[in-house]
Amino acid sequence: MHETSTRPGLRRAMVQLLLVLLVLYLVWFVVSYLSGGSLGASLAAPLMLLAPGAGIAVLRYRQFKRA
Repeated sequence: MHETSTRPGLRRAMVQLLLVLLVLYLVWFVVSYLSGGSLGASLAAPLMLLAPGAGIAVLRYRQFKRA
């Protein structure tokens, strides 16, 4: 019973994290492209968000698994 009650919370937390990272990526891309960067460089630069995003996702997952 406890396990099923935490799953919607975990799913919501992961979706919120994904949305935040997506918005950050899009803002970074737009600013980089509009400031004169090439399309390829503007698409690649925000990929630096993947490592911190993965770390945050792992920590949030572990936090929900403990609860």
